[in-house]
Amino acid sequence: MRISWEYSLLLVLLISACSPSEDAILAAIEQTQAKWTPIPTQTPYPTYTPKPTQTASPTSTETPSPASSEMIRVAAGEFLMGCDPWDSRSPCLDGESPSHGVYLDDFYIDLTEVTNTQYARCAGQEACRPPEFNESGMHIAMYENPEYADYPITNVNWYDARDYCTWVGKRLPSEAEWEKAARGAGDERFYPWGSQAPDCSLLNFTGFDGACQGVTTSVGEYPRGASPYGALDMAGNVREWVADWYDANYYLTPPATNPHGPESGGEKILRGGSYSSDWIGVRVNRRDHNPPTFRGSDIGFRCARDN
Repeated sequence: MRISWEYSLLLVLLISACSPSEDAILAAIEQTQAKWTPIPTQTPYPTYTPKPTQTASPTSTETPSPASSEMIRVAAGEFLMGCDPWDSRSPCLDGESPSHGVYLDDFYIDLTEVTNTQYARCAGQEACRPPEFNESGMHIAMYENPEYADYPITNVNWYDARDYCTWVGKRLPSEAEWEKAARGAGDERFYPWGSQAPDCSLLNFTGFDGACQGVTTSVGEYPRGASPYGALDMAGNVREWVADWYDANYYLTPPATNPHGPESGGEKILRGGSYSSDWIGVRVNRRDHNPPTFRGSDIGFRCARDN
């Protein structure tokens, strides 16, 4: 069939009328792009450059007994707190990240964990409740036996630890104070002695080939595992109560100066790992947590005070 030129022209006009113009196409693209929600660009994790902090000397020039009430001064300054999720050396567990710079005023912290003998004096004055042993006859025997006088007190809850520190004119350390005393202010170490893998010459923990001791040891027994400030047993032996309430999200928006944790909560924080912890559990940035009424055969504490 032959189509007339008039009919062909009419088809062209109809097709042109139905097709959008170039300007209309560009306008539609611009309107669509305006409604897009762009994918946010991830901010690279900053490289922490610690400020050099002078390591303070102990308060006495005499060599203290490991089980004494000797305290270590931790100088004021900034340090890196928490776990770096970009660090491939170890996973960050719940509530441990991000790492962040924290400034602390100077303070003092006990050289060692509080011992059976020290706590028994408080209990003898009825200023502290005796420890409650509900899981191991071994530890009650240690508490009552003079041969274990220099072993860390165990089976005390957070309130017992607080009461003892108050009785001796001190207080529990904040979580930030505890971590700075354990890791120092000079680097991003994993353990009090550095980043060398832990072994049974450095601390009492559950080693890679089995438990070092399987129970507590006397305080100060691992001088090679001392922190940069000279504090002993900051990893292994017993987990230690600190003052702060636990909040898994606290590190997301922490105070930059002298943090003391949330105002309230359901659990208190424990630091340092114990004789039953593995290599992850004894890192300086590991955060354990239990209700403040909880007791355990691997739980003790040390005290701190303001300068």
